[in-house]
Amino acid sequence: MDKKRIWVASVLVAVIVAGVVAGYVLYSRSLMGEERAYSVLTKEGLVEVLLEKPLPVLPEEIVNLRIVNRSLTADEARTVGKEVFDLEGTVERWQTAYMVESEKADILHLYDLGGFDWRSYYPGPWVEPSMDEVKPAGEAFLADLRARGLIPTDPLIKIDEGVVSDASTMGGTVEVVYNVKFDELPVGQISVNVACEGKIAGACGHYRNVTPDQNITLMSVEDVLKLLPQRLIDALNQDLQRYSLDRSAYPYVDKITVESAALEYFSWDLSEPQGHMLPIYVFTVKIQWKSPHPAYPQDQVYLWALSATNATSIYGSNLTGIR
Repeated sequence: MDKKRIWVASVLVAVIVAGVVAGYVLYSRSLMGEERAYSVLTKEGLVEVLLEKPLPVLPEEIVNLRIVNRSLTADEARTVGKEVFDLEGTVERWQTAYMVESEKADILHLYDLGGFDWRSYYPGPWVEPSMDEVKPAGEAFLADLRARGLIPTDPLIKIDEGVVSDASTMGGTVEVVYNVKFDELPVGQISVNVACEGKIAGACGHYRNVTPDQNITLMSVEDVLKLLPQRLIDALNQDLQRYSLDRSAYPYVDKITVESAALEYFSWDLSEPQGHMLPIYVFTVKIQWKSPHPAYPQDQVYLWALSATNATSIYGSNLTGIR
């Protein structure tokens, strides 16, 4: 199996399940100082961590977002399918969603906890729309979603201006991506495929139906970064064991360069049950192995932003990372 793929999968899953390992942190300068460098003592020795730029100023406390079941009925799903997605057909219960399927093989999933996935059969013509058609068509589609209450209505929910994707998702269409935010923090995305003459040829809304709950206190981004080297090493060792690889397949971690840091709300796949949105730090990093191995290109690493105390009181378990 490709080593890079193994590593990426590990970062998204195995790395973050590891428990919090206390490391002795040796600062050469403050994280906000000019050099922005420090070393962390891990089980396998010192790992240098470098920040390409000062860490952003992130909130110490944010709103806890409770996920609410929309309680759609089969009749409501049928109406939404017809009026918003121009789709008529059979309505069936599918796990945690209603599925509307037409004779043309269009399939729409309307998830109980928010979001949707519409896979449309597009017969052509296979000519990309003009850019003058794309944005207005996408905005009109979002207006239909709002009108039917498919987008959370809290006043702090905002949708950024659409960005045209670099790659179309199917021939003859252009994908426009809209970031969904709560109080300026990302909570999801809506992607819309626009065909010629502004026809909508498929869309996906990866977001939850949320309502504000109590506020929650976060671990500082500086404290979470102290955990990063040991998490990456734990993931590496889990990969070696899982895939029966010799240690020579991976060198030891020498240096981690943090290229960016951000705070977001995270949700599992739309089909999975979930009680609250989960605050996470998202780091873009470059990992340098010990010589003579080269550095990997940048990867994204997700780490919980919640303290163990918060996690236990709110979610009933000590959340130390994404499973």
